[in-house]
Parts: sequence; C-alpha cells; structure tokens
Amino acid sequence: MHETSIHYGNLYRSLSKNGSPVLVTYLDPQSDTLLQLAFNTAVPYETFAAEWQSAHPSAPVLKKDQWDSSLEYCQGTGLPARHPKDSSKRDRQWIIEWFSPQRRLYVFGGGTVSEKLVNYALDCGFTVTVCDDRIGFANRERFPDVHEIICAPFDEILKTVDIQARDFVVIITRGHQYDTDCLRHVLPIQPAYFGMIGSRMRVRSTRELLISEGFSEAQLARLSSPIGLNIGAITPSEIAISIISQLVCAKRLGQTEAAAHNVKINKDDSDLDLELFKNLGDPNQTTLNRALLTVISTKGSTPRGAGARMIIFPDGKIQGSIGGGCAEGDAISLARAMLAEGTTNFDIMTVDMTADVAAEEGMACGGTADILIQIAK
Repeated sequence: MHETSIHYGNLYRSLSKNGSPVLVTYLDPQSDTLLQLAFNTAVPYETFAAEWQSAHPSAPVLKKDQWDSSLEYCQGTGLPARHPKDSSKRDRQWIIEWFSPQRRLYVFGGGTVSEKLVNYALDCGFTVTVCDDRIGFANRERFPDVHEIICAPFDEILKTVDIQARDFVVIITRGHQYDTDCLRHVLPIQPAYFGMIGSRMRVRSTRELLISEGFSEAQLARLSSPIGLNIGAITPSEIAISIISQLVCAKRLGQTEAAAHNVKINKDDSDLDLELFKNLGDPNQTTLNRALLTVISTKGSTPRGAGARMIIFPDGKIQGSIGGGCAEGDAISLARAMLAEGTTNFDIMTVDMTADVAAEEGMACGGTADILIQIAK
C-alpha cells in the first residue's frame, strides 16, 4: 500500500470514530523529500520522537519545544502549525496538523424535512445520526449515508444516545409530545446547538411548561425555536435550507453577537472534507498516483483557509476545492504537470490575491496562500 494511503487511512478511521488525529509532514526541497506520519491523537513528545525515528530513521526530528508549541497553536487556532513559521519554498520545514473531531448532528425525527436536511448536513461535514420510532422513517433506504440510524421508542432512544457539548441537535419529530421529551433530555446537556421545530405559539407554550417543571431561563436561552434562519421558508426543502444555514452559522460563527457580523469565532473546526480523506486512504486506489493540494498557510483574506485540500486524478477528475478561481486553476495546472512528468515528489506554490492581482481575476480577496502540491504515492 502507498504511504499516503496508510497515513490518510489512519486519519479517516480516527475522524470517523470522533477522534482528533495529528498529521506530521516534513519537507526538504533540496532533496525532494516529503515524509509524513499520522497519529490517532496528540501524543507526548517522547512518543512522537520514538515513532518518527522508527518510521524515518535517517530523517531529522522536530524539537520538543516546537512540538509542544505546534500542538498549542493548532488547538488555539484550528490551523496547521509551520516550522519555521515564515518558511520559503526552499527551506526545510515541518507542518503539524491537529484535526478537530467531526461535528456530530443528531436529528430526532425522520420525516420529509429531515430527509432533505440530512443530505445538506452530510455535504457540510457533519456526522449524522437519525432517530425515529417508525421503521418506515428510520432505515438505510431513506438515509443511506448517515453514520447511524436508531429506530426505537423515543424514551428508549434518549436513554442510549450520548449527546455531548460539541454536538448539534435538531428536534423535528412528528408530534409535540415527542419534541418536548427530546428537549427535556437535551436542555441539561447544553450542546453546541439545539433547535426545535414549531410555531411561535407552540414554542411559547413549551417554554412555559418547561419553566414550570424547573428548567431555567438560562437553559432555554440558547434554544433555537422556531428552528432555522428566518428566510420565509415554506416547502420542506426551503425549511431544510433554513435549518442547515443556522447549523453552519452556529458551527462557524457561534451563537453570539458575532454571528450578526459574520465574524468567525469558532477556531476548533478543521477545514476538511472527510470523503476526500476516505478516498486518499482507500487501498483499492493505490495503483495510480494522484496529486494532493493542501493550503498550508494563508495571510490576509483568502477563499479557503489553511487545511483545505483537493485531489487531482491522472484522468483529469477533481475532488474538493482550495478556493476556486484562477488561483486554483494555476495550482491544478502545476499539479497536472507534476503528474505527467513524474519526477518531483512535491512543490510549494504561493498564490498572491492582493488587490492588484485579484482585481484582474475578479477575486478581491487581498491575501496570499501557500499551497503544498504533493504526489500521493
């Protein structure tokens, strides 16, 4: 199996199990050397050093202070750490990525809106669990790609699900009583997002009932209900769009005043495509080389942040995106040339989207990005 498939296969399996893996990359442009090693979690320096030396005995080892500061930087920013920080494409350098666990979404109710919503949520990177007490609405034919389907009475479901503070919860069952039961279970947990469908009158009566039962105003303050952004949605598809928009808002901007100003405050969500990792780790696709493009650092405003990836296949197919436009097109052209020549393991391309350049391309981003182009072997 190719080395890239081994490392990304490990990353994919860890992320699929709600893990938080680490990928270490060493680059030496002078010798065209690219070495990588994946860890299931952030390990102590001694463990990293021992495993790195075992896998790459002739390669240098990152220093302890750099390892510790890298993990601290990744955890605080959600971005890859780079040593030296201001590396040029000619410098030896290290890139450390600590991936956040995938956000889990629990959808209570498997009706028409849920069916639409789940597809949007999967596209947006959520790991989805659908819960319903009706086999006709909780099955693989209806939800083929979700992580888990739970079909049981709601009172039994609520005893078994392990909803945590990072999770998202959407309550859209077929009945008011079931919605309220689900909300009772969720309120003490206070997950990252929880919303419930219903008219304003119904929501008001539910709030009054729960207050009378001993729940506090503070516990109910973060409830998004009526659920979804106010876009005038009527059809199931429109309602699902309003809900997924609110989920993305909560994920990227947080449920604070910052959301009104489109200011990203949540830094712990990696900019990754899990399906892309699955593809890279697929042992059945190791007979051909592919080009993997990764944004390793950015300055200023750019279409995609550090950590964004895409794959270029020899037949011209593409998976993922690093921002689109002419800048991405130039990176794709270089990647295809590297695939055709077959003589270079990697290159680092700097894309300049400052005002003068971006104006000509119609991309008024005003930043720069370093893109690692590696041949996945």
